[in-house]
This record gives sequence, C-alpha cells and structure tokens, in this order.
Amino acid sequence: MTHTIKFLKENQVTYTRKESVFLPEAGKRNSDFGKTETKRSGIKQINGNQTVIKLGGGFGMDDVLEYYASDFSRKSFLVADKPPASRFFHGLRMEMDKKMGRGWLEILRIHNGIYVGLADYCLNQPLETCNTEKQAPVQLNILLSGHFQFGMPGEAKHTVAAGDIWLVHGPFDQASFTQFANENICSVAIYLPREVMESWLGTSCCGIGKGLEKLLLGKADSKETGQQATPLVRGLQRSSA
Repeated sequence: MTHTIKFLKENQVTYTRKESVFLPEAGKRNSDFGKTETKRSGIKQINGNQTVIKLGGGFGMDDVLEYYASDFSRKSFLVADKPPASRFFHGLRMEMDKKMGRGWLEILRIHNGIYVGLADYCLNQPLETCNTEKQAPVQLNILLSGHFQFGMPGEAKHTVAAGDIWLVHGPFDQASFTQFANENICSVAIYLPREVMESWLGTSCCGIGKGLEKLLLGKADSKETGQQATPLVRGLQRSSA
C-alpha cells in the first residue's frame, strides 16, 4: 500500500513511500526517497487513514522500532518525546492519543534482535485495525487483562482473553483486530527474529526443540495463506502470591 505522508510544518517535504510510515533518523540517507532526511520534531499525517504521529526529538530508531511505531500509530498511539527509562540499549515508548483513550506501550530491544513489548491502556471507543505482515517475527503474546478479537477474511474471528498465551509466526496477507472500549488491556509480547529461531532450532536436540521446530517450520512450509496463530494456554489464572 502506498501512503502519502506530509510534514505539517514549514520547510518540510512531501514524499511517497510504498511501505509503512517510517520515522527518520538524523542525517540518514534513505534510498526509497533518494535524498538525505534530517531529524525533526513535528507531526505527519497519512492521508486516508487519518493517522497522526508525533515525532520526539533526541533519539533514533532502528528499522524494527520504526515499523512498530508505524503499526501502533494506526491504533492511536503517539511517539513519546523521550525514550523509555530502562537499562536496555534501545527502545520506543508510545502514549495513547487522549482523544482515543489513555495508556502507553513500550518496545525494548534486548539482544540479537529480540524485542519485548509491554502495553497498558484503555480505549474510550471500540477500535478496528488491519495488519499485513510479509516478514513477521515469531511472537509469544501474553494477555494479562482485557480481551480482543482477530481474524482473517472469510474466517471466524478468534477471541484472545486474559490469561491466554498465543504463539504467532509466519507471514499473513491481512488480519483484522477488534478492540473494545472501557476495558484495560495489559499485555506482554516477545518478538523473536526468524534467524534467531533457526539458530536455536539448529543447535537444539531435546524433545521441546523438535516439537517447536515441527510447530514453526512445519506450518511455515505450508502453502496456506493467512496468519499462523496457535493458542498455547487458555485462561491462565493469576498467582495468589
């Protein structure tokens, strides 16, 4: 999909990119645009989607963080002015647009391309979004509170509830997500690059490793299209401690 992105302050440029929105780094030359971009604070809007992203000034992002910034901007999150205060080397904090609700999410890069996502927010109104993943990482998603639904065209929607743990992997053409109003959503997600998974599986000899290899690689070799999502645990109860 092609988006036309406009910076809404003077001396800023209009350009078109045939991918997701990106947040430019200082002095970074981007071959898609054929010119050098400079870091700036401001607002940019994606025509048609009515998405507004607030750019913080003072920290750069790698391609993965840029991707998630674009993805979550469609869910009414704005990039915070400062990165998350953590001991990790790199991260992204986004806060929900106050018109849509309240809350935040963080994406933290740990090591070897492994990312951890933390979210805690509540919507003022229901929200419908659509995602397309061509090179999706392996994801382990844990929902601590709230619930949402997701599905593919022509398929019944799946409901993810508090205490559910889902394993998501492989590319999918389109997935729709429905989130509900006045419900606190709290979740943890671990994103594992395929290279890391292949490295782990290549050195694993235990039954768990072989089972994971069958689950991931067996489905990944399938000719079926659509999201590959597997519920690992349903309704895990909170600890009494």
